[in-house]
Amino acid sequence: MRVYKNGVLIGAGPTTSFFVNRGGRIGAWHHQPPARASTTSAAATRPPAGSAAPPPKKLGSPSITGSTFPPSNSIIHNRTQCRRIHYLEANMTQLFLVRFHDPALGSRVGVQIGATVHDVTEEVGSVAMWLRASAGRVDAAIADLRQAVHSSPYTVPTDALNHEPAPDRLHWLPPVDAQDVWAAGVTYERSRIARQEEAKDGGDVYARVYVAERPELFFKARGPWVVGPYDRVGIRHDATWNVPEPELVLIINPALEIVGFTIGSDMSSRDIEGENPLYLPQAKIYTRSCALGPAIALGKVDNVWPAKRIAMQIVRNGAVVFSGETHTGKIRRRPDELVAYLGRALKFPDGVALMSGTGIVPEDTFTLTAGDEVQITIEDVGTLRNVVAVV
Repeated sequence: MRVYKNGVLIGAGPTTSFFVNRGGRIGAWHHQPPARASTTSAAATRPPAGSAAPPPKKLGSPSITGSTFPPSNSIIHNRTQCRRIHYLEANMTQLFLVRFHDPALGSRVGVQIGATVHDVTEEVGSVAMWLRASAGRVDAAIADLRQAVHSSPYTVPTDALNHEPAPDRLHWLPPVDAQDVWAAGVTYERSRIARQEEAKDGGDVYARVYVAERPELFFKARGPWVVGPYDRVGIRHDATWNVPEPELVLIINPALEIVGFTIGSDMSSRDIEGENPLYLPQAKIYTRSCALGPAIALGKVDNVWPAKRIAMQIVRNGAVVFSGETHTGKIRRRPDELVAYLGRALKFPDGVALMSGTGIVPEDTFTLTAGDEVQITIEDVGTLRNVVAVV
């Protein structure tokens, strides 16, 4: 059920759209449901490969069991039959930039609004192209994406993407393409404590970098190495103490402007790093050690972190074996501070992703095993799910 009150979604049914007019009165608009397709819902809205997108239906063209369209001071919901609602949703709802795989078309770029992904590949090209186009004009570039929704040739429900990747079916891709991923370390007090506990020499280096003017920044992954939602994340076969580190990840354009953020899983081998800090690249950089997704929440970020709760659960054989949470308010350094240091002597022509550090660290007795499912949630963004495999 969907109902809109002054443009805010409350609910709706398959044959009845509920609306609330400007005076606050609730009404119902009855219409005929769209014909049920013989294929999946995603395929039903996708044009055949190589075909032109169908022209948008004119306002008022849906089949209605009444004689008139709902009053002009009311807002209704009927996505498949009324292009007006595309406009309403695109201008009143948080936008997310995503990538997904279509078996017939390959890698696609989409704009997610609610539970629907609108294919905007023809308008946008790639994440790298959009990031380049956003330099110096972030708000305008986000507005361009809102406009691109109106000419989207087809849509995909997010539920159709929620499964392990396979070439022959729709699935999420990581929301980055050509962007390298970097990471900031020891930005939370909990991280400093954990690094010192695991270090064989007492970890004084971590205590010093936590309060130092210059932050710890290190390379994490090339864009093509990143795995997306429902894909496998790795633990090293030569490590005995492995954990995921849940993080808010900043998405940055070539002008070093933060255009949004996503969810990240920084897979780490604590025993390797703890043996010697100089082993950090081996503890952090390996096959399937970085997962991002499912979507980039779009919006400029300057010197204040988005106030978000970050939570993680690890499920083993159907039971939760670890859960924890933190908040971005506990990050010691400002987002613009980390970005400024990252770009001091390095250019990112296609943009870059920066992991902001972790404030959730499992107890010292915990280590991941193959088959564990890692679930990382950031409020208002979504949940990144990955199953663990040995690499």
